[in-house]
Order: sequence, then C-alpha cells, then structure tokens
Amino acid sequence: ESAMNATHAIILGDSHADKLAEVLFGQHPDLEKERGWMRTKYHGAGIYHNNAPDYNIAAYIAGKVGPDFVPGKILTMLRNGEYEILQRKNGFTTWFFESGHWDLRDTTLMAYEERLHELFSEFARFRDKFHGTATPLRLVWLGVPAFSFKQNAWGGMDMRTNVKLALADRAVADIAKEYRVEVLPFFDLTYPLYRQSCDSHHYICPVSKSRIFKDRNPFGYEFFKLVLEAGQCPP
Repeated sequence: ESAMNATHAIILGDSHADKLAEVLFGQHPDLEKERGWMRTKYHGAGIYHNNAPDYNIAAYIAGKVGPDFVPGKILTMLRNGEYEILQRKNGFTTWFFESGHWDLRDTTLMAYEERLHELFSEFARFRDKFHGTATPLRLVWLGVPAFSFKQNAWGGMDMRTNVKLALADRAVADIAKEYRVEVLPFFDLTYPLYRQSCDSHHYICPVSKSRIFKDRNPFGYEFFKLVLEAGQCPP
C-alpha cells in the first residue's frame, strides 16, 4: 500500500491499453483521482500509423491503394517534447506502453522489429533524461495480446496471424532487454484460449462489479493484477 501511494503511472497504447486503464480506474478509482495515474487514449495506433484506411477504407480493403505510413502519436510525442513536458509536470514513476496490432495488421514482422528498435531507442533517451533527477521513471511494455479472429473487417488486407504475433512477442523480449525495458506477458496469457476474448477482439472488458469482471475476464483479470503489481515498484 505504501509503495502504491508513492508511485503513479501513465498508460499509453491502443484500445487494449485503453480497456485496461478503464478497468483499472473503475476497480480502483483512487489510482486516477488520488494517486495521479493517467491514460492517453489511443496513442498506440501504430508505431508508424497507416493513413491509407483513414482516407479511404473501402479502397484500402479492396487493395486499390497501398499503405501510407507516418510516425504514430507515441513516436511523435517522444520526439517533439510533449511527453517530456508531461513528465516534468506529473513526475510519473512508471510509463506503461504498447503498440502491435495496428502495426502487425499492416506490415511485416521485419518492419515491426525495426520500428520497435526505433521506438525503444526514443523511450530509452526519454528515460535517461530523467535519470538522477527528482522524477526518475521506469519503462514497462504492456505486451500485445493474441488475435481472436472474431472479426474480419480488414479482409485480405489483414496481415495478422498468431504465429506472427508470437514471433513478434519473442522479438520484443529480446529488444526490450537491450533497452532495459520491462515486459509483461499479455500474449502468453491470451494465446492458449485466444478465441475466448470477451468481445470481438479484446481480453479486458469493463463491467460494473469486481466479481463479474473476474468471471468474464479470466485472462484480463490476471493481466490486471500484473499491471497493478508492476505499478507498485519504484523506479
């Protein structure tokens, strides 16, 4: 309890991270209201975001236009100083982040690994700026869950498979060691029963009562506990 009181975190990522934050703050409202935890919704729409579906999704799904990648929000805000301002203002002790499903949907495993190096390198520089200051921080990769295959909105343009996601998960583990980033095992928790997502593709679905949440989210509940435990560790 005392450790949790002394720490607070920010959660960055796609809808998987946003669902996690919604549940965390719903089950433990004091995290957000009293302890300064924060989420930034949908900053993980790709390390490099594919603009092509935003312009004309029908043409993209039909294969009539190719991808159009630009730096995503996390990479952009690391580089333009917005996250540095946020850290100086709030003094977060832990930065949770992830990006994977948008990336692996649209690009190759090799390209994803190259972009992970780029992202982790930027985050390591960001972390090192605060080393030895009053607000040092830890970096924790939330992980990327398995693909549920319960939706087919992207048709033949969807490049995700669970073999690809498993290989990506292994790559992340190796790359994270290089940059001293901690990793949580979201893929390992979700893959054994990947078709049992709590909606079309998420494994953490907000509900009103703790008991129902645990019953409805067997994987999400375990991951939820891991994030809480990770958030209690000082940098």
